[in-house]
Amino acid sequence: MKADNQKKKKKKKPDIKLVPEPPAGSSFRLWRMIEHWTPHAFVIGTPHMTKSKGGFLDPTVAPCQRCHEAYSKHTCEWALLMVIPNKFKHNPREVPGLQAYVVSLKETMEKLGIAGVGFATQEDYERENPVPNAPVWPPRLGAFIPGSGEWIKIKAGLTKLRGNKKAYFSITGSTHTAGGCIHEQIKLAAPEWEPVIRLHLADEDGVPTHVAANGFYWLRGGFFMHPGEWSPITYQRGDQYGEPMSREDLDKTLAGHLRISIEEAVALRIQVEDVMKEAVLTAGDYIEDANVRAAIEEAGKAALAAWVEERKPWWKHEAEEVIAKFKLQRKETW
Repeated sequence: MKADNQKKKKKKKPDIKLVPEPPAGSSFRLWRMIEHWTPHAFVIGTPHMTKSKGGFLDPTVAPCQRCHEAYSKHTCEWALLMVIPNKFKHNPREVPGLQAYVVSLKETMEKLGIAGVGFATQEDYERENPVPNAPVWPPRLGAFIPGSGEWIKIKAGLTKLRGNKKAYFSITGSTHTAGGCIHEQIKLAAPEWEPVIRLHLADEDGVPTHVAANGFYWLRGGFFMHPGEWSPITYQRGDQYGEPMSREDLDKTLAGHLRISIEEAVALRIQVEDVMKEAVLTAGDYIEDANVRAAIEEAGKAALAAWVEERKPWWKHEAEEVIAKFKLQRKETW
């Protein structure tokens, strides 16, 4: 009998698929059915767990642990929850077309046993049920990170340190638990910032930071010299405690640094490698001389530097497009 009483207290959940969709082009949409308790949800506590019998939790054996009223004084209805734009959070009635749509649902709601309508903002929806990572426009300066539900604040622009000749691209994020160059979290929450993340720390002309030195660092990890012999070696990832990197990993890292495809990175490595191979053959028996080996590396660096000069117009074009598209502002700081 108690089980029957429980079933009567909570009506069957209506099927939201039977509710007509809003008109095409509406700024609001259906989300889900939610429970609506009057005066509030019945709160179960220790008395219910200790007094219940028969293998199920019986809410009628003790009063509500919040208001101390009997279970019979609490009723549960179903309500329709809809998503509205964030700017109408405090006044849903101003959402264009929403009021007329809700009125048109009266007959359907009565038939399905829906007691009322509730509203949630787009931010509420993303927090509870993250939307697919589809880029949006204009780019958001804050968004919820799918999975964790954390809110991330995003800051992007061109920063010029006093004393430097050029400004550089910067994009950072901050949450309650992390901050700084948390680009993976930014891409999850607001993937529209991907073009700016690609340019992070590049100068205002799009040239990657320390392009020649860092570029040769990763190139140099891909090959090693012996008298008349070449063989791949491994390099440490970042520091001496990192995992060894294969040639494929090095090429991938080089491609990311120079913002080129992996195929282009491989071709560049081979191009520089050929220059250094020729220098090795020219050195002959003097290959063991430290100065000669240094000169061979300088030949490789010169080959990379020539490639960089040819690439600069491409980087500059990319930078100008991103600055204009995202309306990035320039800021001078210490």
